[in-house]
Amino acid sequence: MIQAFHIGIGIWQEKYKGGTRPWLRWFDASGQWILTEAESERLRADEERRLRLELLEQLRQKGIDIDTL
Repeated sequence: MIQAFHIGIGIWQEKYKGGTRPWLRWFDASGQWILTEAESERLRADEERRLRLELLEQLRQKGIDIDTL
């Protein structure tokens, strides 16, 4: 079976070395930019950081001093 991928390529502006420059970038059928590997990793790290801070706050609210663990 042949599967069709509905993607396109467009020009995306990104800050780079103090300026903004255009880059070619893939987008999906709904017009959303497809994340690069670096962006995916940054989002994963941000979510991990958010969850860690949330957990630390829950521990503090329960009176658990995480600095002594």
